[in-house]
Amino acid sequence: MTYAINLLPLEEKKGIRKMYRFRLGITVLSLAFVLLCVASISLLPALFLVSVKEERLALDLSLKGEEITPNAHKDTEILIGETQKQMSILRKGGGTEVSEAIIDILETKGDAITPIGFFFQKSSSDKTQEDKLVLRGKSATRSSLLSFVGELKKNARFKSVDLPVSDLVQSSDITFSITVGINRSKKE
Repeated sequence: MTYAINLLPLEEKKGIRKMYRFRLGITVLSLAFVLLCVASISLLPALFLVSVKEERLALDLSLKGEEITPNAHKDTEILIGETQKQMSILRKGGGTEVSEAIIDILETKGDAITPIGFFFQKSSSDKTQEDKLVLRGKSATRSSLLSFVGELKKNARFKSVDLPVSDLVQSSDITFSITVGINRSKKE
């Protein structure tokens, strides 16, 4: 067995350790500086790309802002006019019956039925006394759709409830279209 005997004086040993730690610190700091420089250089292209995109988006936004402002007002007026026309059609065609029918349908639908849209058709003659309301939607299962249609048929407000057989082909996630005839009182 061999033993290493250090014959250096204690002061020299401390000086050598101090020099070792100093060199180690300089090496670590140098490596950190090099890594920081490499990281900065590798991020510069991304920084330039982001700044170019930001300038381009700001330019696009300013151009779009100038384009949208005059037309947005006109589009809104057109939309308001169309909505007022639809409301007047509903008022003339017994809008209270239609709105009450929609409320009845929404109260009957349950959790498995999701309405997508309601479409109203006023009857062409007073003799039929039946306006049509078409309900488009999605049903989670076939059985929930059939029970929903059964509940609608029980409602006295509805003269007829028609569900095409083709809507029952799928067993789940069914997109359906139900035509409901609405009873309306004859206006004299």
